[in-house]
Amino acid sequence: TISEDFFSPNNTRFKTREEFIVSTSPIPNRTAFVSQPGFVLRVLQTYLNDQSNLSSVHDDLSKRCIHVPRAKYGAVESPREMTQKDVPFYINADRLDTLRYRYRTTKRKLDRDGLAKGIIDLSRISVRDMGIGGLVHRPLPDICPKNSTYWSYGHVPLGIKHYLGSYDSFYFRDDANNLRKKWEYWAHSKDVGADDEIRPWIRGFCGSVGDTSALELLEGAGVLPNKMDKSGW
Repeated sequence: TISEDFFSPNNTRFKTREEFIVSTSPIPNRTAFVSQPGFVLRVLQTYLNDQSNLSSVHDDLSKRCIHVPRAKYGAVESPREMTQKDVPFYINADRLDTLRYRYRTTKRKLDRDGLAKGIIDLSRISVRDMGIGGLVHRPLPDICPKNSTYWSYGHVPLGIKHYLGSYDSFYFRDDANNLRKKWEYWAHSKDVGADDEIRPWIRGFCGSVGDTSALELLEGAGVLPNKMDKSGW
């Protein structure tokens, strides 16, 4: 899975709708690799189980709980020819944050982009490991090391891209406190430059499911529904 943009707003996978996992490793032909379904699992398997080349095994990905660092992207717009690059003609790239917003807000491998998120290999834990639950960054504090939450983007071969999005989409989120001031703080940074390492997902997705299914599955993606009034809940 590359992006929850595959689904309409009513079928999203993550509580925070603006984060997506991508490969950051210098693997051969990475563009083709990222465009294939299930690439995140294959990255993990490559660095855990490659017995033919033990030098590729990554110690930090061998733990039961690993941390995936984040990179933040602001709301600076790119020219239409850039956002639509390598995107099938029937897809409107402006509705997909992963294609629309290309400018990172912090320096690669130098600054932290917030705390890394924890991923747990459930096949390798027992009931005894559960203990007291933590936060999304350390779901199980007993097996999720605290120090690895401070890793910089690029430390391991997987990374999470965190998209600020448009002000309308940011405002729609329930957890968007201090709305305008918070959004403005991150929105306009572009000094770090743009990257397109996540872009191959759209071609791979459309090629995998076919044009007709791609249109159906992406219908409503990037379109905000009417905000619900929860005052009476």
